[in-house]
Amino acid sequence: TQTADMVQPKESSSAEYPLCIGGTGDASLGKPDMIPPELATHEVFQRILAENQDLRTALEQSNLMLRKGHSEILEFQETQKREREFIAIKFGEA
Repeated sequence: TQTADMVQPKESSSAEYPLCIGGTGDASLGKPDMIPPELATHEVFQRILAENQDLRTALEQSNLMLRKGHSEILEFQETQKREREFIAIKFGEA
């Protein structure tokens, strides 16, 4: 089988966007967080939007690779099961 390198997000993530004082840092958990003033600019918004798209793409690729690997494992297990059954039948005939 062919292995593929996992797609990694860019290293610029959280350190580049510090939280405001009073922010919880739990925005990803559905809790609202304070947005630092520097994040309100269009340029920063576009950069974050692009990073978000990169992460989505990386996640989709990772999921596809995991699904492919899972399918290959299931196929291998089924092949092994059929071989065991065939050998058991042949052994029973002998």
